[in-house]
Amino acid sequence: MKVMCWIRNLKYQIALLVLLSLCSCSTALHLKPASHMIHESTRKQQQQIAPPSPVELPSRPTNQPIVGSFISKIDVNHLAIWLKNLTLFPDRYYQSQNGVRAAQWIENAIQSLPVPSDAKLTTKLVHHRDILQPSVIARYESKIPTTLKGIVITGSHFDTYAKNSPQGVGGPNPAADDCASGSAAVFEALRVLTTNGFIPGRPIEFHWYAGEEEGLYGSLDIANTYAAKGIEVLSYLNLDQSGYVKPGTRPEVGIYTDYTTSAATKFLSSIVSTYSGLPQVGSQVCGYACTDNASWFLAGYNTAMAFESQDGNSFPHNDEVHSDGSPLDTLNLINMTHVSAFAKITTGFVVELSLTNTSSKEK
Repeated sequence: MKVMCWIRNLKYQIALLVLLSLCSCSTALHLKPASHMIHESTRKQQQQIAPPSPVELPSRPTNQPIVGSFISKIDVNHLAIWLKNLTLFPDRYYQSQNGVRAAQWIENAIQSLPVPSDAKLTTKLVHHRDILQPSVIARYESKIPTTLKGIVITGSHFDTYAKNSPQGVGGPNPAADDCASGSAAVFEALRVLTTNGFIPGRPIEFHWYAGEEEGLYGSLDIANTYAAKGIEVLSYLNLDQSGYVKPGTRPEVGIYTDYTTSAATKFLSSIVSTYSGLPQVGSQVCGYACTDNASWFLAGYNTAMAFESQDGNSFPHNDEVHSDGSPLDTLNLINMTHVSAFAKITTGFVVELSLTNTSSKEK
């Protein structure tokens, strides 16, 4: 995720010089970076979809004993091992074979999880037009029929971008914070639920997105597809950077309020207060479609976004490097206790909404 806009691509630098030579006005030019610009083919597809109406959400958690029994099983050591293994790929770039292999590794990790006899866990790779890297979707649901409608979704991106490698290929680019940390927290939430026998009320989906750094490719494709099919989603929770605590600052959770809905944001705030043990800083904004929650918001769904801190305390952009060209976003800077707090938030969010009995339209 990039929460600041800057020019990092040669063609954008050239375009800026041309614009400056033609423009005598004093107005500042504010250009988006090449990454996170919604690619035009998807933008046109987006305009053809009639977005669904967000559904009503509860105002606060109501299943604390159930949720508490699962978040107590979150394992910092397991998180650390999973996160380390994901960062061992030289890169996870959306147009590289390493990026493809990283997706396959996540799929294999999901398939290795134990599942209670009354539940079902399925996984699939979702391939996207124009890019090599697939996204990964795990769906966890009960085998017992339910009257609860819709599904709950949480997700994070797992791809990388590398400034020190113009093609983003070969790295090294571990991208431990952006965004192996968010990916690990999402996986840990899934692991504690399947391993410890949780039976969902309504299905829960866990997503790992391809191509976020270069234009939200994976999440836009999937969110558009769900909207076009009329799939009811109570809410989508996005995690991005989830593992960095700036030296000299307190651990905290940033709550983003652009490209999110008020109902989901209020519910997320109550989840953070109840289950994370961390203070929160609200009213954080990207100012543009900076990460995958934007895809679900633009498709018309309830969306919420939890981030590792307020913007000023977050990790430097993952395409920045040390003076010798070595990667900056490395595993040694990750605070695993902080990542575990985001696994707690994710677990609380999806369990509460999986069990809540609501499907009426938002007022």
